[in-house]
Amino acid sequence: MPAAIVLAGGPPDPQLAPGLPNKAFLEFGGRPLLVRVVDAIRATQSVDRIVVVGPVEPVRALVDPSIEVIREQPSLIDNMAAAAAHLTGVPLVLTVAADLPLITAQALGHFLDEGFLFRSRHGFLRAPSPRP
Repeated sequence: MPAAIVLAGGPPDPQLAPGLPNKAFLEFGGRPLLVRVVDAIRATQSVDRIVVVGPVEPVRALVDPSIEVIREQPSLIDNMAAAAAHLTGVPLVLTVAADLPLITAQALGHFLDEGFLFRSRHGFLRAPSPRP
């Protein structure tokens, strides 16, 4: 089963309410964006690990203890690299930004099912044949 990376890092925005680390913590429909995204991923039942990259303490205050949390790095690329290093050996990874308030489990499930099916039909998931 694939794992998921949720990108919840970023600099503080002076336009946000005091105490909000970044836009991933904004509420939409009564729930923080980060929580909405994590819940949608979990509800797909197609992902066995979820890793959130962001400010550790604020993230841990919002998500279930089963969610793995990695400290955010200075840039988006560094965040991706840190998460990828944390998931060494995981063959497939879904990466989702935390600021997607309308994302649904159905949309993610469809993406996972169709994306992986497409990849397998086109040989991307086949193991390389042994060399003579």
